[in-house]
Amino acid sequence: MESTALNGRMARWQILLSEFDIVYVNQKAVKGSAIADFLASRALEDYEPLNFNFPNEDLMYVATAEKDFQKGGLWKLNFDGASNAIAKYEACIMGIRAAIERKIKVLEVYGDSTLVIYQLKGEWEMRDPKLIRYRKLVLELIEEFNSVTFYYIPRDENQMADALATLASMFKVNKPEDMKPIQISIHEAPAHCYNIDDEEEKDDHPWYHDILRYVKSREYPDHATENDKRILRRLAIDYVLDGDILYKKGKDQVLLRCVDAVEAKKILEEVHEGKMTETYKDWHEKLPFALLAYRSSVRTSTGATLFSLVYGMEAVLPIEVEIPSLRVLAELKLDEAEWIQSRYDQLNLIEEKRLKAIRHSQMYQKRMM
Repeated sequence: MESTALNGRMARWQILLSEFDIVYVNQKAVKGSAIADFLASRALEDYEPLNFNFPNEDLMYVATAEKDFQKGGLWKLNFDGASNAIAKYEACIMGIRAAIERKIKVLEVYGDSTLVIYQLKGEWEMRDPKLIRYRKLVLELIEEFNSVTFYYIPRDENQMADALATLASMFKVNKPEDMKPIQISIHEAPAHCYNIDDEEEKDDHPWYHDILRYVKSREYPDHATENDKRILRRLAIDYVLDGDILYKKGKDQVLLRCVDAVEAKKILEEVHEGKMTETYKDWHEKLPFALLAYRSSVRTSTGATLFSLVYGMEAVLPIEVEIPSLRVLAELKLDEAEWIQSRYDQLNLIEEKRLKAIRHSQMYQKRMM
């Protein structure tokens, strides 16, 4: 009504109402709490919450046994249903029956359903009449065992059963013979590491041999196709040769030395060797190594290492002496006077480096606040 541009009907209403003393006020937004209070004051006595269960979801169980399993030994069962208590009971019963078929006598049952586990343990009472028959059936089946124990585990610790339950929901088995065994393998190292080892075992050359050969003398591997040559030229752009040592240019223009499988294994063992202590008596022997690792690691708060802020240069790791890095090789080429001058330059810039670390720390604190 207070708008300056009114259509015919609104203008007519404004003229008719002008004889009255009326103040127009815009309606304010209605808060969600007011709506909630209004609904709560008018709650129905026979109200029933929505049921989000999906009774047609598929289920799966996982049964595991020790590798050297012997008759009468312990057998573990992990089951996972969907979000339906009936489906979880079905999964548990399926696994128990599988254990009975295998003549298992000692069974541990693990499930991520608090309802099913604690009802079977007798700690929770049964209220749903549909579940009473399932619990009764489970109690009848476990009489076939000498010992049965039920354990509750969180869902994030029951990932294998959960993954297989998801896999089971993705396809339907029309015939029993359509079921294929699922083989799961665990590798101790990433797949590309195995690939590097396999390649080097075949021809006794490191993984970067073709790149080194091309960068050094522009030669292609034998029997290389045009596509292989094009890929090799594209890869070689990111590599630099210094003498006989090949380096890869990083995104920050740092040169990374290329190492073969033996050197890579040695470096990993050197960096990640052992634990902090092997026994409680040898902690004083391991302490210097732990302190070196702490002082030579970049701190997130400062963006620099403690060693560089004190001495103006980065610490030389023992592995860099055994397998010379680029900076070690560069310093070996300097005579004593040049090396002393380079140390003076580093010390002259140490204050600037410390100020930079302080600014980095202040910005880091602002981001954390």
